[in-house]
Amino acid sequence: MKKRPYPITDMTGGINTNRDPILLQDKESPNAVCVRIEDGIIKKDMGWVAIGLPLLGTPMMIDTYYKSDGIYRVLCFTTTSAYRWDTTLNEWVDITYGAEICDCESAWTASASMTSTAATDAYKRGSKSAKHVIDAAFTTGLASYFNFASKDLTGWDQIHLWVKSSIALDAGDIQLLLDDTNACASPIETIDFPALVADTWTRVSLTIAVPASCGAIASVGLNIAVDKGACTIYLDDIRAVLESTGDITDSYSGTAFMDTYIVTNYKDVMKKYDGTTDIMQILGGTPPKAKSITTFMNRLVCCFTNETAVDHPFKVRWSDPGTIETWTASNYLEASDNSEWCVALRTIGAKCALFKEMSIWDLQYIGGTVVFQLTMRINQVGTMAPSTIANLRETLLFFGYDGIYNYDQTQVQCISDNIYPSLFRTGTKTVNLAAVRSFCGMYTEELHEYWVSLCELGNTYPSLLYKFSLESKSFVKRVNLPITCIGYMERTADMPKWSTTSDLWSTSISSWASRSLPPNAATILVGYNTGQIYEDDRSTTTTEEFVFETKDFMFGHACRVVECRVKARYGGYTLYYSTDGGATWIAGTTFGFVVDWVEHVYYINITTQQIRFKVSTTEPNIEIRWIEPWVLSRERSKLLITT
Repeated sequence: MKKRPYPITDMTGGINTNRDPILLQDKESPNAVCVRIEDGIIKKDMGWVAIGLPLLGTPMMIDTYYKSDGIYRVLCFTTTSAYRWDTTLNEWVDITYGAEICDCESAWTASASMTSTAATDAYKRGSKSAKHVIDAAFTTGLASYFNFASKDLTGWDQIHLWVKSSIALDAGDIQLLLDDTNACASPIETIDFPALVADTWTRVSLTIAVPASCGAIASVGLNIAVDKGACTIYLDDIRAVLESTGDITDSYSGTAFMDTYIVTNYKDVMKKYDGTTDIMQILGGTPPKAKSITTFMNRLVCCFTNETAVDHPFKVRWSDPGTIETWTASNYLEASDNSEWCVALRTIGAKCALFKEMSIWDLQYIGGTVVFQLTMRINQVGTMAPSTIANLRETLLFFGYDGIYNYDQTQVQCISDNIYPSLFRTGTKTVNLAAVRSFCGMYTEELHEYWVSLCELGNTYPSLLYKFSLESKSFVKRVNLPITCIGYMERTADMPKWSTTSDLWSTSISSWASRSLPPNAATILVGYNTGQIYEDDRSTTTTEEFVFETKDFMFGHACRVVECRVKARYGGYTLYYSTDGGATWIAGTTFGFVVDWVEHVYYINITTQQIRFKVSTTEPNIEIRWIEPWVLSRERSKLLITT
């Protein structure tokens, strides 16, 4: 009897942990990490490129705000601060609510044994920075200062600025001075800088010890507290700010109303940004604090409010029509038909959905003195994870209490059955559901995928990313990625063309059908808990481990598995096998890099009743068309003698 193949040519089923691996469909996998499903085959997922330097605080929300004149701003809000992306500087610019102290566009007044200039060779905002060259003869004391018309800083509690030192500095080696007299003659604030890495621009946040004493600040200075010898220190964009006060569980919500962007995190008063004045401002009028806001029927609508320091978890309140800063006291309703608290508001088509903990409601426009009314659409399905709600044209995707759902304004459909045990089942779940308010998600239109970042057991920060393909209806995952928010930005640079690229066909690891992005397409941004923002530019690779496991091949009785064939390119990679359901793995063989498609053959020659294969690599790219074990029946296997 001849050996016979067991081919798996469709590998697009994604992860299924809801069935025994023996019972999986051929196209499904018990484990697929750093995998993407594309063009009917599996490939290694892409890496991400850092954009800008790390932000202050933990990134909580990335949003793109469009104005009527066609100008748009990519905004990022952290637990403490607010930023916009500057395409000229290629940097995140601080727009946190506050007041400028010194823009560092002019030279400061220097003490002896040092010089101060307005440097054009290194800066982070505007076109210059304050450069301080300190001679070895300078020991300690006031190095330089800058005078200005007195400013009232009593409303602010932190100083934000950029700093770079030519040498490494310990915390407290240098200090920022604030004084209500010129030349920092008698500083009222002496604030230590943190430790600094040499030759690295760093954002710092310095605490004002006594803001009440800063009612007429007239000068700012640089003080050398510890003699470090000769060095050069750059300072830029010094501003007093009032930082936000929430933490990772206090999700942000934002919306554009006409040409103004409004944001809330419930802990602080609502703020606005007009895209022109490069700083956040407090929203005028008497708006409440709120968990969630949206624009609907020419009104700013919010839910779960805090008014005069009292929580109103059932309240839906709205502004007067056509304005965001006039709030009539009677403009509200109570969503108190059940005991569930309001969680989030989302516009969907021409409607507005109110998510509660275990239900979904329509907010319907009535007009007249009633204005709005609520109608329950879905019972026993809601969300406690507002940042996972993603808009997919006329539907909404979200993470619920017992599944990931698609809501089409009429009914909900669970899309996560295949990974239910990993998410919810006691004893097998890997997700910390107690940290659900820290989860985040987004629909990625260019890839037609829903991404959701979750906290693993024992963690309060997200670290596990699931991607659901709406084309193949399948899940894959990424691990050890501390993603706290997901957003997008428009790509403005042209993609490389074969007619202009310097790459050769023989060395290229891309294909004509690879999922690159056209000019002006939206690229995905992810924020890490380190403060760093990354862009999925669809060209950057990663050294993260790619892992793809097949189902368990069950032969009914012991058969001889003589070989395994893998149709692949790029790599290299290692092929493993397991005869105990993935409990232990045996490294079979390693195959090297190849440019074009090759069928690799591993001669295994073992007798077993079941077998599973795994492909693993940390190389930047791999593509696999099929994995194909070849077996002999039991009768034929008895005739073979091995030594």
